[in-house]
Amino acid sequence: MKVMIANDSRMARRVIRSSLPSEGIEIVECTCGQEAIDGYPVHRPDLVLMDLERKHVDGFEATRQIKSRFPDTRIMF
Repeated sequence: MKVMIANDSRMARRVIRSSLPSEGIEIVECTCGQEAIDGYPVHRPDLVLMDLERKHVDGFEATRQIKSRFPDTRIMF
């Protein structure tokens, strides 16, 4: 399983990463909404863990853009 952690806080990404099982999961980290939008088609994760409040492109807008191109995407806030 591949999980994308989209959060601008390094500490939050570290906490989320440490709460996931270490075996059987590949993790991709994004530090901004635009990075998540650009990285989704490259990495094609099974699940995106999205932070809502971000500078520039927030989690709502990033989700809208990803879902418009990939409607079956699973995103959790």
